[in-house]
Amino acid sequence: MNNRKIVFLSSLLLLSFICQAQESPATWKGDTLFINTTAIGAEYHGYNGITPVVIAIYNRRVVSVTPLPNRETKSYFSMLKRASFFTRWNGLTVEKALEKHVDAVSGATYSSEAVAGNVKAGLYLAQETLGEEKKSLYALYYILPAALAIVLCCIVFLLIKKSKKKKE
Repeated sequence: MNNRKIVFLSSLLLLSFICQAQESPATWKGDTLFINTTAIGAEYHGYNGITPVVIAIYNRRVVSVTPLPNRETKSYFSMLKRASFFTRWNGLTVEKALEKHVDAVSGATYSSEAVAGNVKAGLYLAQETLGEEKKSLYALYYILPAALAIVLCCIVFLLIKKSKKKKE
């Protein structure tokens, strides 16, 4: 088997592995859609880092927004819980929840804005998953790793080819 075939087959294997290894942020459990914003909301940072949430949607309505582990200061983040920040979207349709402006909790502004950004990113994905024609970053979740794998394989191929020429 020549080097080109080896590189091509290893590229396909790597691409397949990356696509399978990516866990979808949108998961159905029965009639309820769960959106995990760990990957899709990574750009929204609180004071100490990312603030991912899981959004549960049943019958096109937000049932709950649950915070996932994060590195926010516990006293500030607990301010969000005490202010019922995570329930502000409950009962709204996905479309109404996307339109809703949620005020930040005084004293925990960074955390509030990061959580709200995560919720919005998750709701866009939910809208797409539920069949709406709204743009979402969801496609990048799969396309970016695949593109990086292809670029990496091309670089490896060029290095092998260059190394082979030097030996000759």
